[in-house]
Amino acid sequence: MGRRRRISERTLLLMGLAFGWPGGWLAQRWLRHKSIKTSFLVKFWLTAALNLLAAGGLLACL
Repeated sequence: MGRRRRISERTLLLMGLAFGWPGGWLAQRWLRHKSIKTSFLVKFWLTAALNLLAAGGLLACL
């Protein structure tokens, strides 16, 4: 089995922001992936909040 490149935190955060932070949150819980590193968790929840604010803004425009 060859060595794989790791996905950067920045990529994980951008994917969560664009495609679904709930899935990222579930993966953290079930797979214990990036569930302890405080700096990542702060950034993760900030992107989740931005995502929710954007969704709220879109719903307010309807």
